[in-house]
Amino acid sequence: MERKSLSTKHGHFSYLHWQERPSLPKLFFIHATGFNALTYRRNLEHLKSDYEIYAIDLRGHGFTQAKADPKEFDSWETYIQDLVSVIDKLDHPIILAGHSLGSMLCLAIASRFPHLASHLLMIEPIIMSPFHCKLWGLIKKFGFGHHLNMAKQASHRRQHFQGKQQILDSYKARGAFKTWPVKVIRDYIEGGTISSSEGITLTCQPKWEAKSFANTAHQTWHWLKQVKCKTSLAHATHSSTIAKKSLTIIRRKYPNIGITEYQSTHFIPMEKEDCIANLIAKLLN
Repeated sequence: MERKSLSTKHGHFSYLHWQERPSLPKLFFIHATGFNALTYRRNLEHLKSDYEIYAIDLRGHGFTQAKADPKEFDSWETYIQDLVSVIDKLDHPIILAGHSLGSMLCLAIASRFPHLASHLLMIEPIIMSPFHCKLWGLIKKFGFGHHLNMAKQASHRRQHFQGKQQILDSYKARGAFKTWPVKVIRDYIEGGTISSSEGITLTCQPKWEAKSFANTAHQTWHWLKQVKCKTSLAHATHSSTIAKKSLTIIRRKYPNIGITEYQSTHFIPMEKEDCIANLIAKLLN
């Protein structure tokens, strides 16, 4: 694994790269809101013998150097255009895979830029019912997205710590991290912190993370209708971001989408180290 960077007109994007030999199929992985590529290192290393892997740090996350002013962030379109500018520099089509926000961005790209994607894997995408998607669109239109509970919580997140051990002690067995193995939390910390005058600082600003939640896309059902490539979806039995009604509709309207259920929470990749490898194998069979 190597950390590399790639520059486009949108900024300098940091990514992790695995390539054990030439001419392997390409897999492009996108992380969830507030996390970073290194968080998923242990998942992706299960695939390194069979794929050339790119795992990117989104704008405002990890070690990517692109302007991330929360005051100017009002749509996931920012992420989508960033990613398209990066993927366009690679040989494509490629396998797109992501978790949570990352899976939704993969869906948007596969839908709108079909020449870029050969396959699509979504792990715990944020899929509201059609009614709630329309309602959420109105909420965002009138500027009330910041009232979303996840956005409120993120905006108050602590950003500065005395050291990495303090972050680990603060996070392990608590909140979103309570089901994560300590080794995965350490990877998250290594991939998303820098030394600063305050000690150790999270590279994803709380206000940027909050804006990501507040601008959650509402075009899901339109995107699903437009996707042409082979698609797979994984959902959790607990704390899932996929509404049960949405799963019912997907099974009825899109029977070609493979659906896998995990006895897990929203954080399937953190709790099931081999899940991405298993899901990719299913998708390509």
